[in-house]
Amino acid sequence: MNWKTSETPEAVKIVVAGASGAGKTTLIGAVSDIPPVRTEDRMRLVDDDDDPPTAVSIAVPMDFGRTALNAGLTLALFGAPARIDFSFMWDDLLRGAAGAIVLAHPAQVASAYEAVTLLEQHGTPYVVLINDLDGVAIPETARVRQLLDLPETVQIVVCDVRNRASVVGALRELLRYAIHRGEAAASSAVTEGAAR
Repeated sequence: MNWKTSETPEAVKIVVAGASGAGKTTLIGAVSDIPPVRTEDRMRLVDDDDDPPTAVSIAVPMDFGRTALNAGLTLALFGAPARIDFSFMWDDLLRGAAGAIVLAHPAQVASAYEAVTLLEQHGTPYVVLINDLDGVAIPETARVRQLLDLPETVQIVVCDVRNRASVVGALRELLRYAIHRGEAAASSAVTEGAAR
């Protein structure tokens, strides 16, 4: 597939989501053309429900990498924090994103449910990647779809996040889906406009 067009932006934003330990940092590191940037900010949360209120300091890791799929298309990869309760951070991360990858550990697929739900609420196109780990059985596609309550249109891809070629294949699958979804939305808007 040739991604180069006159309208291609300098970089397309892709969000990499998933539960802690799913392999987001490894995925970005495997495919990035630059040394990945990893930030870990500490946030102080206060629980007002406690009497007296208690505060806890937690780490919020985020990753960034960049990869050129070909001469005409560069992807900017943003690793999302595993904690879904930082919705304000997710809003900023998803703003302007062409799509997202939801990465799931094969033995803990259900832990990706919150990320899937959030992406559905935002209307962001996404694919689900099952991390192909040595010695861990890959669940059947129907089981993954059931655990994550996935629409039939969402692709499920098995991917070795340590392998650049495997990750690039998954990124291409996401872009195909995002383009198809965008074309379908545009066609639907034209049809609705003509009907008025």
